[in-house]
Amino acid sequence: MSFENDWPITRFSDEKRPGFSNLVRTGLAISSLIPATIAGVLSGTLSMSHKDGINSMMSAIGDFGCLVAGINMVVKGEEHIWKNRPAVFIFNHQS
Repeated sequence: MSFENDWPITRFSDEKRPGFSNLVRTGLAISSLIPATIAGVLSGTLSMSHKDGINSMMSAIGDFGCLVAGINMVVKGEEHIWKNRPAVFIFNHQS
């Protein structure tokens, strides 16, 4: 179908293996699940809310994972983050 519309076709053929530092950062990001789960359980227990516990855990996964993996997030349009809720956030990444 893309041939019919003259849309550009991009093929990614980079099969280079990830370096040691990328593997370490990925391992650290995955290991952040443990403290994030603990934070979620504590939050949910203290507030007596399963939903609050899950929300806290998911937030902590993002925060801890980015911190230990050395990911610096750049947010464009930050002034709009709390404007309309509920919302779905989509992250664009290069990996």
